[in-house]
Amino acid sequence: MVTVQVQMRKWGQSLGVVIPKEIVSKDSLKEGEKIELIILKRTNALKETF
Repeated sequence: MVTVQVQMRKWGQSLGVVIPKEIVSKDSLKEGEKIELIILKRTNALKETF
């Protein structure tokens, strides 16, 4: 499993993510290939603590 932090970007009327070139090369990802994403929204842990 690879962990990478990316930023959501506007793509037409939708949102999308860009997978960094290094990850694409390392895992030999191809256009049209299906992948599974696990979405974890980052929160401000310090704010939640207090």
